[in-house]
Amino acid sequence: MKKDPAILLIGSKACTGCLGCVDACPVNALSVVLDEEGFYRPIVGDSCTKCGVCADHCPVLIPKKTRDCRSQYPLFWGGWSFDDEVLQKSSSGGVFYELAHHVIAQDGVVVAARWEGLKVVHDFCMKEEDLPDFMGSKYIPSDTTGIYKKVIVFLNEGKKVLFVGTPCQISAMRSFVDNENLVTVDVICHGVPSLGIFKLYCDFLEKKEGSSVHEVAFRSKKHGWSSFQVSLSFVNGYSRSFFHGWDPFFKGFLKDVYLNEGCYSCPVAMIPRPGDISLGDFWGVPGGLKNEDKGTSVISANSPIGEKILLEVRDEGRLFLKEVPERTAVKSNPYFFMGYRHRPKDRNLLKSLLNSGDFETLIRELKLNTLVSSKIWMVLKKEILSPCKKAVAVAIQFLRRFRS
Repeated sequence: MKKDPAILLIGSKACTGCLGCVDACPVNALSVVLDEEGFYRPIVGDSCTKCGVCADHCPVLIPKKTRDCRSQYPLFWGGWSFDDEVLQKSSSGGVFYELAHHVIAQDGVVVAARWEGLKVVHDFCMKEEDLPDFMGSKYIPSDTTGIYKKVIVFLNEGKKVLFVGTPCQISAMRSFVDNENLVTVDVICHGVPSLGIFKLYCDFLEKKEGSSVHEVAFRSKKHGWSSFQVSLSFVNGYSRSFFHGWDPFFKGFLKDVYLNEGCYSCPVAMIPRPGDISLGDFWGVPGGLKNEDKGTSVISANSPIGEKILLEVRDEGRLFLKEVPERTAVKSNPYFFMGYRHRPKDRNLLKSLLNSGDFETLIRELKLNTLVSSKIWMVLKKEILSPCKKAVAVAIQFLRRFRS
């Protein structure tokens, strides 16, 4: 019985861009393109036999949840790495690095996203010195072509594999294999913004600076975890940073105006989670877990395998973990348990704005005109916000003494 390919069954708008179908095709009939909205999409070639195998590896059609849904899971923690250098380089608490270090020490393989120029690809890592390339958040689509097949090869060789990705990528990976040597980590995902918009953003900044963008760090902690910045360096040696709420690309990302269509109703970003472990920023973190604003991760163990490796790393003395109630963990992290997000009307403008090829037009139309440097933000914080906080603290102390 012939079956239509997955992409034709679900339609381009529902596609998550995980590209599991591409690796699954037994006759290599699927290729990958960047569509007119700036997202990776599979294209069906003439060699397609309509075997239906790709549909078995599509998280939209067959979402794969964690392998163990017993009542005691998930377990929730707040935590961070004890290594300050790792913390500084990480977006939140450095838990990814410590898990990766643990797996590589066992002659294992880490598979995660890294920069390749100004695009992001999923790749593998077998040496600890290469791990920094895989650290830090990357808020653009990742090209996963071929990575699922590589993971299967590593597992067949008897290696332990740590696979890190978005919930849809983890769901796709788990559709290929169920192996105790595979440890999956899904990130608490806000949604994936358009690579096309990111390219316009880089072009815009390159014109202003007169030099090509060399490197992007979406989550610089130079001024702390909660006041993180978007930092860019240029080929000419110049660098600039913006408070994340005042950077136009990041502001548009947070406003959800150019996310992948499939991200507005994700079938796998919910509890039970697809990975053995889920990681994210512990927004709304309780006072006792703030870690001096160096970064705190919210962590859930969703299976016995996930719990086991987290406790092993903790017992090695590399990771601080403190168990927290579910309501505390998810209170300010709605995408922990909910795959739905509001689709703004301005999302309808994405295609025409990309066709304009002008990021300044995009800034104006989407009301993102907040390009403010980190220096201005730090002046405001130092000269206005900090004194206000101190004045309030003094007033509270005075009132307490007065009452007593």
